[in-house]
Amino acid sequence: MVDVEQQEQEQRVASVIGEAVCAFMREMNGREFCANDLRTYVLGVVNRPIAPASPTTILRALRKTGEVDYLLVSRPKSIYRSLGCPRVTEW
Repeated sequence: MVDVEQQEQEQRVASVIGEAVCAFMREMNGREFCANDLRTYVLGVVNRPIAPASPTTILRALRKTGEVDYLLVSRPKSIYRSLGCPRVTEW
């Protein structure tokens, strides 16, 4: 059985990270960035420990829902190009 409090906490953290990812993507609109740039930005915004892969995992999830768009420029180097935030999201 999943602890409801733990599940709620995970949703809150994902929401905060998601907001930071969207803000980063708006700032980077049209420019290239690497996954580490995204992680560094998100860490500065959320100001708490997060799993290293969380920002890129949430980036991919936001892309699937149409909240952000990007082009993967180089998979081996983890370089992306932000294509913006086509849909405004209320968190």
